[in-house]
Amino acid sequence: MNYNGIEINEFPLLFYTIFHTILLLALIAVGVVGFFVFYDKDGKKAKKRMKALEAQAKDSPKVQKRLEKSRRKFKKHRKEKILAIVGIYGLLTVMFVLNSVFCVVPGWMDYAIKDYEIYEGEFETISSGRDRFIETGDGVTLFGNQGLGTEKTYYGEIVYGKRSKLALGVRVSNGE
Repeated sequence: MNYNGIEINEFPLLFYTIFHTILLLALIAVGVVGFFVFYDKDGKKAKKRMKALEAQAKDSPKVQKRLEKSRRKFKKHRKEKILAIVGIYGLLTVMFVLNSVFCVVPGWMDYAIKDYEIYEGEFETISSGRDRFIETGDGVTLFGNQGLGTEKTYYGEIVYGKRSKLALGVRVSNGE
């Protein structure tokens, strides 16, 4: 596919967006599964036991002590469970929002609207572990390097996603 005369490949954008959409759905699934895991059957049983002990506690001091111990244990268990639920669902919510705002929505908008940006000028390819980036002369960092050598400076044109900052096509005018 061509965009203003530059050959582009939308597959990286599509792959990136689909991957993050699947990740988003996995986060939702983990939240639903977590709901069923945290469903408290033991709490209902403990409440029933405490009611039975309350009925017996009027007559026996030993039973009153067991009832108090059960109440303390129940409160402690409940607080721990609430903290775990808040922590896990808080983390899931943060991950959901960040993934949506920074990956899924920008990627699908770039793919659907196709209003890509074109940069013309000097740019540098950067390698950081397995990741490849392009640093443009005006300070924009793009993901992917479109098969160019790493740690080199080029002059040419780059087509990239306006919102996702994913390099889709490069035309080098003067190499190195």
